[in-house]
Amino acid sequence: MNGGTCISKTNGFECSCIAGFVGEKCEIDVDECEEALETLSKNGTNGDIKICGVGRCVDRVNGFECDCSGTGYSGSFCEFDIDECESNSSSSICQNNGTCHNWPGTFKCECKLGFIGIYCQLRNLCHPDPNLNQTLHNCVHGRCVRPRVLLGVDGHEYSTHDCECMAGYTGDLCMRLIESQQQSISLYSFIALGVVVIVLCIALGLLLNFFIVCTKRKRANQGTYSPSTQEMTGNARFFITANYQQKLNKNKQKIQSPKRKI
Repeated sequence: MNGGTCISKTNGFECSCIAGFVGEKCEIDVDECEEALETLSKNGTNGDIKICGVGRCVDRVNGFECDCSGTGYSGSFCEFDIDECESNSSSSICQNNGTCHNWPGTFKCECKLGFIGIYCQLRNLCHPDPNLNQTLHNCVHGRCVRPRVLLGVDGHEYSTHDCECMAGYTGDLCMRLIESQQQSISLYSFIALGVVVIVLCIALGLLLNFFIVCTKRKRANQGTYSPSTQEMTGNARFFITANYQQKLNKNKQKIQSPKRKI
């Protein structure tokens, strides 16, 4: 089997297997990955060193292959670190003017202020928008904290944050008043309303008093004169007394004048 050669014997046969196969009929495929690991163990590595380094060993016929995909390394045994910053310099792996730093097996983008994400591709919602000069978060009565990147169900990353609420508010977006705070605000509202009503009444009274005083002063300045009741009564008495005295004087003259003789 598997390309082996059958050799006839007196009491039977014997299979001469090609490299990579063993067994009575060459039916067993030798796992070269395991074989290489055993060889390394015999050399005293105790399994600390893998044949493919950080990569994955794939068994092949009469050999093996190292799969380095996703490790940041390359080479037959995944022994060479890939400089992602250098290899992606033309495509700008770090977006929004971020700076790329190569690390063993990976890279890191140093983002400009206002951006987050592996590639600096997302906005930091807690940082003010330099163009609009306003924050992008939706915390109503609180401040934006712990900006971060999450992976959505559609496989795309998105920017999110938490809200740290002001005293008296709660909820994910700090929109809801705490119940005790609502009662306090209601009490303060009634007190404030009462104070406003009192102030308005005082102001109205002062305004009315001011209007009356101004009216009296206006009449006095215009010379308006209204005789009192006593003055009117006194004048009437004087007129009646003078008229009566005049009639008495006329009668007295008639009595005193002598009669003419005929």
